[in-house]
Amino acid sequence: MLARSPNRKRATEYLHASGAVPIAVIERDGVCSISTGSKITGTVAARWWTDKRIAARMTREARRLAGDRPGAEATAALQRSATVLKASLTPDDIAIARASAAVVRLDSMVEAMRRDGTLREFNARYKAGRAAALAQGRGFMGYCVAMARLKRALIPRLIGKSGEPMQGLFHQVFR
Repeated sequence: MLARSPNRKRATEYLHASGAVPIAVIERDGVCSISTGSKITGTVAARWWTDKRIAARMTREARRLAGDRPGAEATAALQRSATVLKASLTPDDIAIARASAAVVRLDSMVEAMRRDGTLREFNARYKAGRAAALAQGRGFMGYCVAMARLKRALIPRLIGKSGEPMQGLFHQVFR
């Protein structure tokens, strides 16, 4: 069984928002299967994270390489499929540790936005959008949904891939 991190849920949400998905080797009755996604039943023998754009192809290739009734060779087949597809597999514990650290940095970023007044502007945009939707008789996303969208939009800034001004991020959240 894999160890649980105290920030595992938030780290997993961060990984999903970043475009990563888990690939697991699951053991049931001495037979292993290779599965991708979060809804996994059975005993997880090993889990890695990879880019969601290649996960399905990697899983198919690993199943092909492992054969009909894979056992311990399922892990080796998954490693070989990653090599064949020139994709990376990050072990679960390392991915969760990195994502947990990123979640802390993301929370610090939001706190800095609160201190410098940027979050006040976000809240004003949220209230205006909610009021406009209510005036038109439409529903509007909850504040938690809006904040989750903001954090998802901030991830590229966190890893240094976006120079987009904050106004562009707010537009992305409220579209």
